[in-house]
Amino acid sequence: MEQLLNRGSIFLSGIENGSKVSKALVLRRYLSACSGKGPHSLNPGPIKEIHIPEREIAYWPQERSEKAIENVLKMVKPLLKLNAKGSPFPGFWGSDFSQLPPTMDGLDSLVDSLRPMLIGMTGKRVCVLPGWPIDQDISFRIDTVTGLGVDVVYRDREIKRLEVYPKQRTSEVFGLGPYEKKVREALPGPFKMPAMISFLSPSWVGPRVGLDNLFVTMKRANFNGLEGSLADFETSKKAGIYMLMHGVTPWTAHTLKDEKTVISYYMSDRRRPSSFPYFGTLRQKYEAIDPFHPTEFTTYSQYGGIEFFLDAVRPRMLEYYDYHWQRQAHLHFHFLEYYRRMSIAAGGIPVFRFVHVHGDNVIKMRQTVSMSLAYGIKAFKWWVGWTMFDIHKVVETEPPPLSDIGKEVSGINNTIASFSPSLTDARSLAVYHTDPLPTSTVKAPTDYWVKPEGEHIVMGVFEGSKGEQFIVLGNRDISSEHEVILNFTNKVKSIQHMNKKNRNWEEGHLMNDQGKFRFKLKLNQGDAELIKVVLGE
Repeated sequence: MEQLLNRGSIFLSGIENGSKVSKALVLRRYLSACSGKGPHSLNPGPIKEIHIPEREIAYWPQERSEKAIENVLKMVKPLLKLNAKGSPFPGFWGSDFSQLPPTMDGLDSLVDSLRPMLIGMTGKRVCVLPGWPIDQDISFRIDTVTGLGVDVVYRDREIKRLEVYPKQRTSEVFGLGPYEKKVREALPGPFKMPAMISFLSPSWVGPRVGLDNLFVTMKRANFNGLEGSLADFETSKKAGIYMLMHGVTPWTAHTLKDEKTVISYYMSDRRRPSSFPYFGTLRQKYEAIDPFHPTEFTTYSQYGGIEFFLDAVRPRMLEYYDYHWQRQAHLHFHFLEYYRRMSIAAGGIPVFRFVHVHGDNVIKMRQTVSMSLAYGIKAFKWWVGWTMFDIHKVVETEPPPLSDIGKEVSGINNTIASFSPSLTDARSLAVYHTDPLPTSTVKAPTDYWVKPEGEHIVMGVFEGSKGEQFIVLGNRDISSEHEVILNFTNKVKSIQHMNKKNRNWEEGHLMNDQGKFRFKLKLNQGDAELIKVVLGE
């Protein structure tokens, strides 16, 4: 029934009799279908594969939009009058609704007339609001012949809601003209990452020394997030520490729905895909109370099923753990790419990742984070957190001292913090590797605008919120440093390198050999660097 009503529902706000038009349209479809007669009877037929040829689409000029709306209103006005039988809903005749007027003369023509203004198809992709005036409110749900549906609420010049069904096709929806940026920002949902975050789970250290002392050491080690409970919230808020909230209830969500330092509500550790439908119920329950803080469910990379997770849960974020140094190390990049693609398919929702703390070689942790940064991971959760501290020297009245592991993680966190202003809102465009190629990785195409040269290099390409070109360069090798050379096929105006010590951009030395632009950079073991490229004309 929900699909039937949603298949062609439109609500016109701010026009005369707009609500009556919407109500009549929905009721007409419902009654017509229930009767088994009329233009929308429930007569299932064979499913046919629909092929829509690829084509270009342009945003409508204002005059065309205004004329189209004027024609629609003229057409609908006569249908709002009571019919001869005195029905409060126009367009219905006969006891079994079998004498409905032809489709072209009924309220269905409202959808047919407005549809090109609300969605435009360019093959499998769908453009939202290609012809709708920027100053007019509207809400609608329309399904396309390819099975992609969009649910839109546009009010006060903002897209308040943009849901795509199925969710894993979200990346196929886009906007044009004044709606280009609005649609792109609305697709992931209302949750926005305030920064790239490194979360600490303090275990017994926090309660032992107190949060005030704990936060002193956390800030020294560049941690900006805490996994905790509501009891930790006020102190964390005063310290400017972001919180990943455990032990939540609907009351918790209602209380914290306007808090900027809360990131998410943690719901479940790893479960198999059979739990995903229940997770979807939880997500709906909490999102109805608080749409700005997502529910968080840890997924296990080797269980798979994230395509099903997207549609069963309809999440605002993804989180996974893959301790690749301990099990199936050859699939490390396979899972990074898997979650990167699922994030993009869902409209660019952020991905969080667990980082396992090892006692053998601390550079392994650095490599885990560096590779993840190249793939667009937005937050990291360190497990287990107490290993960051020298537990044999902890004094209850003082900030806990860092262990050797904690000192290494402090440097890793500094890399995350220095990348954060550039990459928090950036979109991952591509990831390429150099020889020797790990499983599930590829080299840059010969005609790509930038190609890395060197051994054990990963290159993540990003587009910033203002159209900037960012590149994360990582060294996969944990045993030795490597030099990377970037070869540009286009003219480069300038290149900047992020100085991780002072977190400022510095001009890089760009080589121009007879119009061929190159840039060299050394990468420490398992480390990552960030550059910004300004292309010339």
